[in-house]
Amino acid sequence: SLTRLQAQNIVITLEDGEIHTYGLSLVEKVTFSGEAMNLHLIGDTIASWPLSSIANYGHDAEVSVPSVGSGILSSNGLQIHPNPSNADIFISFELAQSCPVAVEVRDMKGVAVWTFTETSYAVGKNQLVWQGVGNEGLRVPPGVYIVRLSSQARTMFGKVIISR
Repeated sequence: SLTRLQAQNIVITLEDGEIHTYGLSLVEKVTFSGEAMNLHLIGDTIASWPLSSIANYGHDAEVSVPSVGSGILSSNGLQIHPNPSNADIFISFELAQSCPVAVEVRDMKGVAVWTFTETSYAVGKNQLVWQGVGNEGLRVPPGVYIVRLSSQARTMFGKVIISR
């Protein structure tokens, strides 16, 4: 979840490289409706993007807030490849400090389809593989899925498209 003590902004990076940053004090909630991501801002303003245009999204974090040894996702963040995919999906990330990391994949209805329990990773580049199989052991259907990677200090989101 977003923690106001650690995170200052929600950051949305579009496929064309354009970056949108919104201060958390301005954001009331984030919703997904149909094929769009919506930021509900104070004053009844809604910023919206088609999911197909979003490369990744998440929030930043102040590195001075977490205690030493809590682990920090580096600015290199989260990479998901190949994308789209019809086979194994590689979830790559870089850590500035050793820490436990948890990964969750949700469908566009918000239902958790795969959860990778919190596991400790070393400083530097790390990678895990999602085989496109849900928690029940069955292949997930084609579609857009949201990958949530979190440490104690930062949470990042990305999307992956499953094609069969």
